Amino acid sequence: MARISILIILVALCCMNTIEGRSFRELFRQVFEEVEYDKLVLVNTWGPSFCEKANCEIISTYKKNWTIHGLWPFKSNMKNTPIDCTGEFINDEINDIRNEMNLKWPTYKKGGIKINFWKHEYEKHGTCMNDLETFNSPMKYFKNTIKLFDKYNIKKILADGDNAIRPSDTLKYPLAYITNALNKGLGVDPAVYCVERKKIQYLWEIRMCFNKILNPITCGASLVGGGKCNPLKKVLYPTFESKIEKGPPSGPKFMHDIAKMIGREMMRMNEEEEEEEEEEETELWENFMEDGNAEFMVENPFRQNSTAL
Repeated sequence: MARISILIILVALCCMNTIEGRSFRELFRQVFEEVEYDKLVLVNTWGPSFCEKANCEIISTYKKNWTIHGLWPFKSNMKNTPIDCTGEFINDEINDIRNEMNLKWPTYKKGGIKINFWKHEYEKHGTCMNDLETFNSPMKYFKNTIKLFDKYNIKKILADGDNAIRPSDTLKYPLAYITNALNKGLGVDPAVYCVERKKIQYLWEIRMCFNKILNPITCGASLVGGGKCNPLKKVLYPTFESKIEKGPPSGPKFMHDIAKMIGREMMRMNEEEEEEEEEEETELWENFMEDGNAEFMVENPFRQNSTAL
């Protein structure tokens, strides 16, 4: 009788949606079926630090905010997590969210093409989450990853910590300040990654871990791989201004500088013309002297009168 009651409840629940918007069938599969991963990792990237390790291009139109690298399925303590599963990126499927993706999911690599980056992320990682209805198509993968990203504003969380963490090209923070701010804002501990260049440790990525119903969980030591920050070294959280490629200047100052440059060039051209004229006059005078100038000077009454005077 108990089994029948449980079966009736399960059948009824299969026709309902959970509060999170996921079907019971999906939740049942997540709980009871054997799967190749046990968490999702949202990788947030700080562009200026990424550009310390890669040939980059950051232009002034980029928003000075954290951006998405990807959402990855992950198996705790396993190096070889699922990648390159069945599925294909179809560019036209994301037309409705393309502008938002350009803003929140850019590629900073110089010469990088966003579509290729998105294709790589979906086909390498997104296809391995097809067992989740929330992510089982390119559109769902990108749209719901952006929703997850928007829900947790890393820049604000860092700034709202007990020791406010804000971008600076001079001030370095103890790693504990950063992890404490994240724990305070998220309620769990994400994984913080750094890149080191010229003995400076830069804040590079913050990887947030979620279970399969998208509740934040502590990453702990379960994420293997390099890039973890050295807790004994302070961390630089650089500004976007430090890496922005300077485009053509504009405005009144630019016009003033152009006018000055044109003025200098015109003065230089005038000086060259005057020098050329002087050289021509000198050459004419020398030729004139060689062609009988002495006789002319003697016979010239004006010259004689001027001598007499």
